[in-house]
Amino acid sequence: MQLAVLRRRGSGVHSEKLDRAVEQLELLIGDIEESQAEIEAKAEAAAQSDTLGSSPSKRRRRPSVARHCPITYRKK
Repeated sequence: MQLAVLRRRGSGVHSEKLDRAVEQLELLIGDIEESQAEIEAKAEAAAQSDTLGSSPSKRRRRPSVARHCPITYRKK
């Protein structure tokens, strides 16, 4: 909203100050959009790694004990 108002005031004595203000606002908007895109990309990558890491085929499993070996349990 503020950027649109500043763009409309393109003529007059203070137009140079307004032009600088418009440029600064456009740079800030660009930085914000860039940061938002980074955050979304990281969140998407994290979501994909969470879904991939939780699949049973990817998890490490204990090797099974041979049937002829006795099983002993430890008391805690």
